[in-house]
Amino acid sequence: MLDYNSRQVFTGPPENTRDHIMGAAKALSIGEWERSIELIKAIKIWELMPGSDKIKEMLAGKIQEEGLRTYLFANASYYSSVGLESLGKMFNLSVNIVVSIVAKMVYNEELAASIDQVANVVQLHHVELSKMQSLALAFADKASGFVEGNEKLLETKTPQPQQGDRKKGGALGGKEQTGKEQGGKQQQRTMGPRGQRGGRNQFHNGLGNSVRGGRKNQQQQQQQQ
Repeated sequence: MLDYNSRQVFTGPPENTRDHIMGAAKALSIGEWERSIELIKAIKIWELMPGSDKIKEMLAGKIQEEGLRTYLFANASYYSSVGLESLGKMFNLSVNIVVSIVAKMVYNEELAASIDQVANVVQLHHVELSKMQSLALAFADKASGFVEGNEKLLETKTPQPQQGDRKKGGALGGKEQTGKEQGGKQQQRTMGPRGQRGGRNQFHNGLGNSVRGGRKNQQQQQQQQ
């Protein structure tokens, strides 16, 4: 949203909460932290919140700290060294707070610098990227833009089922599954015993026929004798 707002040819004075926040962000990006605090405090929503004065003071302190971070990010390439006291005066911060902010940025590898406590300055190290690295970064930015565009296009073209359809589909599927399970159980109950009886009858019939055939043969032999 900030990029879109910055592309506008003409931007009038802030009228709503969004305009105030956008104006404060733009002012903070160029180091005008006082203007940013004024725009944030001018939002009318604070009148409806209890204890808004404490919230405004807390936000003012955070804006000062983030203003220092933003200033170092934007202007580090123009300095070889910068004094800690001058940074503190620029953003109305104590030297200890400035040292802690810069040290945290150096530790998180957000800023290529080192703190010289003897001279009380920040030594900025300029790391120049090679042509291959700069091209790789540009390619990565374009690839991420293509991925985001494809994801948005897929979301618009993929139909999403409504909540009512999901519930109906789940209920019908559950009924069909329970019906199949009940039918399978009934089939096992009906077919199981009958199958066993049929096997027994076949066994007895075969054994009886063989016994009867043997008796008939014995009677015929006795009559011939």
